[in-house]
Amino acid sequence: MSTQRIEIKIASRIYPMTINPEEEAMILECAQEISGILRQFEEKYSVSDKQDALAMAAIQLAIREAKLKKQMKDNEEITAERISKLLELIDQSIVK
Repeated sequence: MSTQRIEIKIASRIYPMTINPEEEAMILECAQEISGILRQFEEKYSVSDKQDALAMAAIQLAIREAKLKKQMKDNEEITAERISKLLELIDQSIVK
């Protein structure tokens, strides 16, 4: 698998990365999202310290990830229940 080097800019700093080419668009999109969150914190809360803005962005993204994980788990449980019910119906129809 080939890799490539890219540079992303977050909070006025450049970060070099070695990535798989198929991940480039996603990584650049993530960097833009982080930059957007930082801008929002700087504007909305008058945060002038980049470290504070980065910490707040990290917390916000961690909360978002936790919510998505919970939602995925809930969806998996619902799907498993539905599959179980469908299997029961299939079993009942075969027995008849």
